[in-house]
Amino acid sequence: MPPTNFNPEQFITALKNSYGSGISTDVVGVFGDWYDAREFWQYIFKEVGEGREKSQMPGIEVLLWRFVAPWDELGSSDAVPVAGFHGRTGIDPDLSWFNPIRLLTIGFTILLQSTPKALQRLSLAQDSKPHYFLIHETEARSVFQNNQLPTALPCPLAIENNPFEESYEVTREAVETLTKAGIPCVPVFDIVHYLLEKPNSLINPSKHWHEMLQKLDALGPCIVHISLGTNSHDSLPVEMITEDMWSELASVLNSKLRYVVIEYQRSSFLDKLWSVPLEDEEFAQRTVSIFKLLTKHKII
Repeated sequence: MPPTNFNPEQFITALKNSYGSGISTDVVGVFGDWYDAREFWQYIFKEVGEGREKSQMPGIEVLLWRFVAPWDELGSSDAVPVAGFHGRTGIDPDLSWFNPIRLLTIGFTILLQSTPKALQRLSLAQDSKPHYFLIHETEARSVFQNNQLPTALPCPLAIENNPFEESYEVTREAVETLTKAGIPCVPVFDIVHYLLEKPNSLINPSKHWHEMLQKLDALGPCIVHISLGTNSHDSLPVEMITEDMWSELASVLNSKLRYVVIEYQRSSFLDKLWSVPLEDEEFAQRTVSIFKLLTKHKII
């Protein structure tokens, strides 16, 4: 259970000291098997290892699907340590029923563990390292307003912005409200989600890159999501990010306390519904190249 005098600076520092940086399970497809994800990242960081200042494996952020297993292993020490648990996104009631994002988040609500149940189960599966439970701002506001948060949390909440207009500001307000209510939490700044707030900015990220950096710089201690996978709907187009842009991002990330999580979402997930095989050489080599680039720029 997080202490009542929760300190965001100390928490982000503890994450960085324990894991260095983060990765996610969606590398094996949204419904990918936990064991496949663990094997994949062990392979990648064995290949990436040369040139890295720290030899430790990053902490992995696990999507909490209803069937995720085994729960008793998710909080224990492992060759790929679990740092975070990704819960529900929540549903924005202002979106039309025919809006693709609303339909997608309804699906997530059905398939992901409910927030109260996930928090209850997580309280039984923790070790001494720092952990966080991530939900999007829509879910955070819903569970708070409906008094669905337990009085004793097993770990701090991490509140992520959505790819909606003004979600960045709403997320900051949600974190402030929860903090005032005595609930330990930190903001999560998803770079791609912020750029998706701006029309066409993901197609041409340079258009709002400096604005995005200013917004990130304005946050205090936080978790930062950078999606660099092959899912073109929710990943940065790496080929359009210049050396200067990477350097500028690294400068902002390293100027304050940030715990960086690299999401690496697989494209065509319907073709890879349950897993991405390790022997998929092209995907693996792309991943190695990306992580060597991030290491060079000291982003991870």
